[in-house]
Amino acid sequence: MSLYYVILNNTPINKARIAATVVAAVVVAACFWMAQEYGGWVALGLFLPYLGMWGIHVYAHWRAARHVTRKILILVAASNFFLLTGFLLQWDVGDGDIGWLTITALLENGAGSSSPAPAWWPQTLTMNLTVFIPEVLSLAALFWLTRRAE
Repeated sequence: MSLYYVILNNTPINKARIAATVVAAVVVAACFWMAQEYGGWVALGLFLPYLGMWGIHVYAHWRAARHVTRKILILVAASNFFLLTGFLLQWDVGDGDIGWLTITALLENGAGSSSPAPAWWPQTLTMNLTVFIPEVLSLAALFWLTRRAE
């Protein structure tokens, strides 16, 4: 099958590029909403790195849609999953002394003492960065595969 068509539904490549970029932008918008709605002091401090990661995420998906293969489609889907999961697992604190995860804030209808992080979850800034390692690796693989395809 030609690289000018998406494997799943024979969409022309320019439509695939638009679709990949829109899906990546929707995922980034969901992450922005989670950071803004359920974030505390840590999210505020990490906003610029988040902004950079979101921009790289959308650019990588836009670029990857030029060279659609099964491997690239899998990496694009995995990258979206890893970014959303990374934001769901962000630990944060507010003015109180109890930290929370974004996912516990979503499930408990608000951040703060009503939605504390599980006791077993490492409550450190390092863990906030560690949960994005799969996202960084998937983006690196996307860049490598698209560069190899050019």
